[in-house]
Amino acid sequence: MRLDACGRLRLKALGGVWFRTVELRYLGTSLDTTHTRDRPSRSSAGPRAATPFEILYLCENTLVAHFEVGPGRRALAGRRATVATRTYLG
Repeated sequence: MRLDACGRLRLKALGGVWFRTVELRYLGTSLDTTHTRDRPSRSSAGPRAATPFEILYLCENTLVAHFEVGPGRRALAGRRATVATRTYLG
């Protein structure tokens, strides 16, 4: 990936309905991103990044949101009682 090209990308506001699935214990802080600086993910090296950054994962539908839950994919394995999906309008 050529990160030097990112500066040429056009910024554009996206509107619509977005979903985020979180474990119930995090429901009250479901828009918090501070923990993402310290944890590696598919989109970030976490603390190993040259400049760690925060990420807010929002999905276009509930199925994709359930895939984002994490290891074990609890939401897709039938144990939905441990997760909740929140809807955000943007």
